[in-house]
Amino acid sequence: MMAARRILPLAVPEIVSYPHISYAMSVLSLAPEGVDWVFSNYVQLCMLDHGSTVEMRYFIPNADLFHFPGLFGTQRISRDWILHYCPSFRDFVRYSIDKEFYVWTFVDEYYIPGTRSYRNQSLEHAIMIHGYDDDNREFHISGYMESQRYKQSTIPYDTVEQAFTEMQLPPIHFANNTHLLKRSPNAYEFKPDWIMEQLADYGGARPSDVRMEIFEERKECPYYWGIGVIDGLQEKLRQQLRGESFVDHRPFFILHEHKKTMNNRLAYMADKGHFEFSQEIRDGYKEIEAKAQTIFNLELKYLMTRDNRFLTQIIERLDGLKEAESRTIGQMMEQYDRDN
Repeated sequence: MMAARRILPLAVPEIVSYPHISYAMSVLSLAPEGVDWVFSNYVQLCMLDHGSTVEMRYFIPNADLFHFPGLFGTQRISRDWILHYCPSFRDFVRYSIDKEFYVWTFVDEYYIPGTRSYRNQSLEHAIMIHGYDDDNREFHISGYMESQRYKQSTIPYDTVEQAFTEMQLPPIHFANNTHLLKRSPNAYEFKPDWIMEQLADYGGARPSDVRMEIFEERKECPYYWGIGVIDGLQEKLRQQLRGESFVDHRPFFILHEHKKTMNNRLAYMADKGHFEFSQEIRDGYKEIEAKAQTIFNLELKYLMTRDNRFLTQIIERLDGLKEAESRTIGQMMEQYDRDN
């Protein structure tokens, strides 16, 4: 018999820019080995130029497609299967949580209060359900709710049931998949050398997919790699000033998040005794994070005012960001090589 209430633990994820990263990270980061894996990765960036828009990415396999240390892979179940064979989505979720699976699924935000699309438009979006409460008839979830910020919340059973069952999707669509995550005791050793290899690729604006031919896909659009994403952003902003493209806030959020994570990584490395960079380098990356924060704030000001002066300021400040980061990465590589 299922318990009346069960809530699986979640960690606060280091990265919250993408659901497919934050959901897996909030589970695997519950263990020290999972935190070691997180801070050993998420160093390299790439940006896809789709013409009218751009897409910034961390260059790392996704947990919904590849095995991660700390997780028993990812079980994938189609929405049609759940609707056909399960008494209800609620029962499917409760059974899965009782088996210690986290339910990463997609719902139509039209039915979810607090979202931008509520009673406004249909929009499939991911949530992760990590608990249930029969007494209050609600699920405990993590997701991107008010202001599209990652947070934990509760949603009534009936609301989630309707948002899942009423979602209208074409037969082949990523949102037709529900993913089940489960913790595993798989060990992982923190890898400073691997961090520095990624950092060398990042600082040199070199592609990292060539490291493994199996991941090197044919590119249908231009790619920018590593610190070169800054050049790509500047070019797209110049196009935006000419009315040829539009860059939203997400690449700038990720750019800032990337610097914030680097500072947390450097502190983690020193705290755990893996390697300690000089105070000059630590201070340098704190300045880099502050520069990225200012650029993100300017982007938000542009989105509120549509004043092109802010775009011009962003282009100029991106030069300073790239110069400072290139200099600090060079110092990091020099100290790491010297001390090892």
